[in-house]
Amino acid sequence: MKYFSQKALDRGFQRNFRAYQKQLAKLEGRVSRQAWNFFAFGLRGWGLRDARLLVFSVGDGLDHLADGRQQFDGNEQKAKVRILILNRNQTLLYSLVRTDIRTVVFK
Repeated sequence: MKYFSQKALDRGFQRNFRAYQKQLAKLEGRVSRQAWNFFAFGLRGWGLRDARLLVFSVGDGLDHLADGRQQFDGNEQKAKVRILILNRNQTLLYSLVRTDIRTVVFK
């Protein structure tokens, strides 16, 4: 088992926090003020701190029923991202869907 010093953990947290803030700043003005505030500050304890990512789906046909009855034209579909996040108390399940996708980066 690997152990980390508190100093190393703090440095890692600060590095990740700065990266998160940098990415979040790029969203300001592209999402609603309410959504931006949620990601920036959380809402009365309903934020994403210590939450768990359950699903991260990206595709042209996330809602396409693949039963052979409907033709699927990949050129006519718009890319969509669907994300499901469970809060740390496992009492809230967040479902986020975006359809105006240009780039997806996941680390």
